[in-house]
Amino acid sequence: MHVVVVSSSLRPNRTSHKVAKALLDAIQKSGNSGTILDLREHNLPLLEYTFTSNPNPSDTMKTIDGILNEGEAFIFVSPEYNGSFSPALKNLVDYYAKKPFMSKAIGTATVSVGGLGGMRAAMQMQLLIMGAFGYPSPNMLLTGGVNDKFDENDKVIDQDYSKKVTAFAQEIISLGQALQNKK
Repeated sequence: MHVVVVSSSLRPNRTSHKVAKALLDAIQKSGNSGTILDLREHNLPLLEYTFTSNPNPSDTMKTIDGILNEGEAFIFVSPEYNGSFSPALKNLVDYYAKKPFMSKAIGTATVSVGGLGGMRAAMQMQLLIMGAFGYPSPNMLLTGGVNDKFDENDKVIDQDYSKKVTAFAQEIISLGQALQNKK
């Protein structure tokens, strides 16, 4: 199973990217493969044309399309911004519409310095996933108090949280495999 972890914060010193790296590590330790699609590295301009209707898609757009099409399952990672998710994530889903996400398992992982861990963003991400015809995992990885969970090298130091990351990654892999077996 190849899982694409979408890291959707564009900010410098973003804590949500630490969560994306921890998820990728858990995926790889399980014997599966994964990729981080870092929207900060592959920054898309605001949507004018979808990828398929763009008369002249950029190399960045083509690269992202290739990464998305390799995905057999996805995890969307976003900080909570004013009760919602990253606008860069919405822009990505709008660019590529439904094709890469359709009928695939998609997990939501949200990040906040507060105690609720981005619950409001996670709920809205579930709607985004359904709008893209994906299958949202009913469980969400909510990361509250993110600054206490990682060291200065972005390694998880909270063992309870580490177990949650591993269990969440395994759930997305299992859901993705179940959906593949139905095809």
